[in-house]
Amino acid sequence: MEIIFPDIKGDYFPKEYTLEGENISPRIEWSKNGAYYALIMEDPDAPGGTFTHWLIFNIEKNFLEKGIPRNYDKAIQLINDFGRRGYDGPFPPKGHGVHHYYFKVFSLSSKLPSTIDSKEELLREINKVLIEKGEKILLYKRD
Repeated sequence: MEIIFPDIKGDYFPKEYTLEGENISPRIEWSKNGAYYALIMEDPDAPGGTFTHWLIFNIEKNFLEKGIPRNYDKAIQLINDFGRRGYDGPFPPKGHGVHHYYFKVFSLSSKLPSTIDSKEELLREINKVLIEKGEKILLYKRD
């Protein structure tokens, strides 16, 4: 599955998509081959281990527009590792080097239960109806 960020040139997050900027989610598009989709954004380079920035599922289109609000009503967003519902962009520690942000998109044959409330439960349910998975990495570094 191909994943693209049509508004981002190159491999690095522009500041507007980070907590140093406007902290808005980028537009993301992917190949259409499912009835529903889920997306997980993670940073495995975080000092305390993999840090989850975004969990969103039951997406009915093969894209997410730029600037998905925390109260988005067209899909379900879970609490991220910042303790907030929805998207929060990169904010690695200063001087910690380049961090890799994995966007994992899952193509699903059916809708997931709306009662899901954790990343672990989300992944279990995804595996029951998974058609295909795609992955794209964006980078960010704070000096």
